[in-house]
Amino acid sequence: MSKMLLFCPETPGLTLGPSEIPAETIKFKAGWATFDSDDFPEWETWVNHPGTPRIEVIPSDSDEVAPAAVDAHICPVCGKGFKPEIAKKGHMRSHAPKV
Repeated sequence: MSKMLLFCPETPGLTLGPSEIPAETIKFKAGWATFDSDDFPEWETWVNHPGTPRIEVIPSDSDEVAPAAVDAHICPVCGKGFKPEIAKKGHMRSHAPKV
């Protein structure tokens, strides 16, 4: 069993899957989706399907977390969540103007 975290800032209410049946789809809330990869073995096909908006796959050992997580530190620019505050501070450099 492997927990997965996906982030899709362009389409915050996205639903991935071959069906309208909720148990057969991965639903995004505020751009985030968490699911068990064992429950959706074909998830990578859905994420990489032509026409699907860009979706970031965040490793389970990452410092990033969905904003709903307890004690998450949220980036005010893009909405990504991070476990430690220091990870968010490092991420903020990605939003700095390029010189």
